[in-house]
Amino acid sequence: MLTISHAVLHVFDLESGGFYPSERELDISERTTKSYVQRHLRRAAASAEASHGRFSAGSTFLGELNSYLSGAVTFLDFSTTVARFLYDELRKSDDECQYDLLVADFDDSVDTSDTEEGDNSRAVKASFEGVTERGFAMLLLPRRRTFMHVTDEEGGERVNEVVRHDSQLPNPTQKVDTYAVVDVASSDVTFHDKERVVAGEQALIIPDGLLSCTKEASTREVVEAVSQLAERVAEEAGELPTVALASAKAAVARCVERSEELSCSEVADVVFEGKPDQRRSFEAAAAEEDIPASIPVRKGVANRLTRNHRIKTDTGIEVTFPSDYADKPEFIEFVTGADGRVSIEIRNVASIEDK
Repeated sequence: MLTISHAVLHVFDLESGGFYPSERELDISERTTKSYVQRHLRRAAASAEASHGRFSAGSTFLGELNSYLSGAVTFLDFSTTVARFLYDELRKSDDECQYDLLVADFDDSVDTSDTEEGDNSRAVKASFEGVTERGFAMLLLPRRRTFMHVTDEEGGERVNEVVRHDSQLPNPTQKVDTYAVVDVASSDVTFHDKERVVAGEQALIIPDGLLSCTKEASTREVVEAVSQLAERVAEEAGELPTVALASAKAAVARCVERSEELSCSEVADVVFEGKPDQRRSFEAAAAEEDIPASIPVRKGVANRLTRNHRIKTDTGIEVTFPSDYADKPEFIEFVTGADGRVSIEIRNVASIEDK
């Protein structure tokens, strides 16, 4: 269950130079508001594209966050400070989008039964595992320009006009590309940002400006890098890369089940068991590409990315199977014939359903 303690929406008008911080928090008891905020928080927390980071020793943000957590600063005051900084940075940037800033302090007891309508997919529920008990989130919500009609009376006549508005907030299902979620217990950061030109220089306003934190690879980037490396090594050795890729996904899932860190050596142990030459090639390639021996990942997101493996043949046949079946010939087996063609045998099937 995701419980929101505090939430506020601050409004930016970058075209006119207007900064409109709210002097009152959002009314989370109102169902529509609560649902909207919850769903955006869930999407941010469940994103596979989010990068990881740790605060630098001199992070001003971390000091201000600790002041808020200790009760020395109110939620509204702290959120307004954050909003002022981001507003000033956006005003100096080449970003032509209009934004509002959503700031929230929330608790998560990881009860997926509280999923809102429209967010009830198994993937979303699974990906929310492991999110901190308490989080502090900041999301830049891009406003969309829309057109609407306005009816007025002029000289006794009804007049219908077309006017433009840019106050429409993104739908709860829409991705937000600039946000940060701080794990209050560990001070770890999950964030996503896009490069902007700020004062004539390329910059990331979230990790480099607001937070002063490191930028580490996202869970998706880590999983893809390790899996594709295993696939490449297998292919160079003349083996079927599909099996190696699926085995790598299964190995990632098993590895992160124990801790939210991915060990390249553990993946190599599974994928290249009994193949020391390929294992050495994998380790050498990982070192050459600067892939760390141990990489932090998020368990729920990693599971979502590695659960299934999908293939498509040149004859147009598509097959999706659990990744951990790759090395289980009692369920599925890939056999390469003398002519180089591949046969796929699916075994022990009790029933078949049309999808």
